[in-house]
Amino acid sequence: TRTRDNNLLGKFELSGIPPAPRGVPQITVCFDKGRLSKDDIEKMVQDAEKYKSEDEEHKKKVDAKNSLENYAYNMRNTIQDEKIASKLPADDKKKIEDAVDMKELEGLCNPIIAKMYQGAGADMPGGMDEDAP
Repeated sequence: TRTRDNNLLGKFELSGIPPAPRGVPQITVCFDKGRLSKDDIEKMVQDAEKYKSEDEEHKKKVDAKNSLENYAYNMRNTIQDEKIASKLPADDKKKIEDAVDMKELEGLCNPIIAKMYQGAGADMPGGMDEDAP
């Protein structure tokens, strides 16, 4: 979900919880007063349905980006393994190194995307790292 589409429902702060192993502290949170009317809630449900396919497309793009980054990372580690690197011809290893160099990819893509955002104005979402893990 894009943060710009979220509605603030309330705030609370947790403090005074002593350190404990993961999973040991148990906290029950209850909200007993709502600021949203039934109509507000219905509109939010309709908006969620309206943007569902857009969100699914966005998720597909994020998943594809993550898959590409994982593949590049794994391939970089593979060619750094001496057992494999010693069997690769130098020019083939160089081709793989160049292909998985994300900095080169970012250097090519970022100026193009930045130019697109500048031309589109404020309607565009945040920067390229918006969904980075």
